[in-house]
Amino acid sequence: AEARLLATWVALMVLLAAAWGSAQLGLGPAAIWASLGVSAMKAALIGLVFMQLRRGAPLVRLAAAGMFLGSPSS
Repeated sequence: AEARLLATWVALMVLLAAAWGSAQLGLGPAAIWASLGVSAMKAALIGLVFMQLRRGAPLVRLAAAGMFLGSPSS
């Protein structure tokens, strides 16, 4: 269990470096898509590992998916 948490932490640090690097490169409009992709990967890692959504009840998974996808704006 500790090895999985350590691997997740390392992955999050790599994604943090990727987010910082994409901001420093000056990619123009592509920087937004790179940031959104990195953010989605970080959110998925946190949800699956730390929030234990992989083993969660179906209703909990559904609620988390709804929060991840967002609510429609009025």
